[in-house]
Amino acid sequence: MIYAAILAGGIGKRIERTSMPKQFISIAGTPIIVLTLREFLKNDRFDRIYIAVHKDWKKHLEDLLKAAFSKEENDRLCIVNGGKERLDSFTNVMDAIIETRGLNDEDVLICHDSVRPFVRQQMINDCIDAALEDSFSLTVVPTADTIHVAHDEKYIDG
Repeated sequence: MIYAAILAGGIGKRIERTSMPKQFISIAGTPIIVLTLREFLKNDRFDRIYIAVHKDWKKHLEDLLKAAFSKEENDRLCIVNGGKERLDSFTNVMDAIIETRGLNDEDVLICHDSVRPFVRQQMINDCIDAALEDSFSLTVVPTADTIHVAHDEKYIDG
C-alpha cells in the first residue's frame, strides 16, 4: 500500500502576525493545508493520506476537511495527533498505520510538509517510484541560496 504523511503539527509560534498556525492561513481564500491536500488527493496511487496535526487544532482541521472535500475524498484522509517535533509527528503517522493496517516492507510512506502546497504530481510520483525501486527516496529542489558549512568555531566553507 502507498500512504502519505502530511505533517501539520506546528502551532505557528514563529509567525507573530497571525493567531493560527501557518498551515491554516489562506492563499487566495483557500487554507494552505487544503491546497496541499488537493495535490495529494489528485494522486490515485495513495491508499490513505494521514495528517498529523496539533491536538488543539484537530477540530478546526476536521471542519476544514468536511467543507473542502467530498465524502469520498474525506474517506481517504485520516487525522492523527501531531508530536512535539516533526519526527514525533511522523512517528505518530507510522504508529497509526501499524495499528490500523499494519506496515509491510512493500509499503511506501511519503512524507510532506503541509505548508508546501506547490508540490507537483511529477514530484510525488517520482518519489513513490524511487521508493518502490530503492526503498528510500528524497525530493529536493535546487537552491540559489549560498550554503555554508561550519567545521568548527573558526572555519566556514561556502
